[in-house]
Amino acid sequence: MVSMSTFDASKHPRGQVTNAGQFRLKENDAPTAQLTLPPGAEGFLARKREALLARGFVPATPGPSTAGTPLSAKGIENWWVDAIVRSEVRTDGMAYPVIPDDYTPSGGVGRALSGRRRTYRKVYQSGELSVRMPSVSAIRRFSAENDNETFDVPVSAEGPAGNPISGHVRVTQTSPGRWVVTAINMPPAAQSKVAEAVNAILEARRPTYALAEIEHAGGLLARAKERRAAAGASLVKNETSAWIRATGYNDETGEAILNLQGRHYGYEVPRGVYDYVTTASSPGAAYNALIKGRYESHAVDECSNCGRWYRQGSVHACPDHRAPTGNVTLHSRRIQAFVLGEPLPARV
Repeated sequence: MVSMSTFDASKHPRGQVTNAGQFRLKENDAPTAQLTLPPGAEGFLARKREALLARGFVPATPGPSTAGTPLSAKGIENWWVDAIVRSEVRTDGMAYPVIPDDYTPSGGVGRALSGRRRTYRKVYQSGELSVRMPSVSAIRRFSAENDNETFDVPVSAEGPAGNPISGHVRVTQTSPGRWVVTAINMPPAAQSKVAEAVNAILEARRPTYALAEIEHAGGLLARAKERRAAAGASLVKNETSAWIRATGYNDETGEAILNLQGRHYGYEVPRGVYDYVTTASSPGAAYNALIKGRYESHAVDECSNCGRWYRQGSVHACPDHRAPTGNVTLHSRRIQAFVLGEPLPARV
């Protein structure tokens, strides 16, 4: 069995909460479901508990999947253990929710923390990557029922070389059919592909075939580049020029956005030209010499949701998650209780 010893509390000091060590859940009638920890998980959980009591926060901590390959539905017990003990936990009520392990319409008896049936998992695969996670229908329904707030989803993923990883992605539906996905704290080699894979699956009309279709169209990294281009550019106020009031640059499209005395224009210019203009002692003079009359301008629009600017008529995708709302779900309370060794709170 794979060890879960990769968590080191000393490496995750951020998010300290005042009086964190005083946090305790009230005892009440707890669910009877119990998790069976794989070998090595006890030490991992003890270090996580120590960090939570000391700091009030432990981040989502990905690592080797103890359930093995996501291509197999076997190892479901370990898959859910990974999902729970690797979750972000904080005691100040500002953690992002995690989709519950019992999020099923039937609500029958099962082995979730609540004692109910577990959330249905599904594998999505291509030759490039395989991902097992709660079904798209469950994720979309949970988002809709919670006003499209940002939340975390457990996943396991594996590439052609093997080495399956378990962790979480943070997801936000920003508009109909549009999602933002971040693979939380995953290694760079896995981070972008896992995030893009889940993004593609959630946005697809046919989720089962999403990864195969992306592979045929050029692959996950090519899709990620297109999505970054669609994010547009955020503007930074220019304090040195009354003529050029704010500027921004989209590295994926090579597009500069300039606020010229209150009017916004886009220009496809090299990054070096943009940098020279924005850092010049006289940005207006640099603009007149290097951009005006040399590059054709085009109309741009501002997104009313994220405030970024993009070429008028082009596809735009907001790139940011929403702030946590402080809505502490029952499942989040159960995860906290499990980590702290407390009785699991019952359903109200």
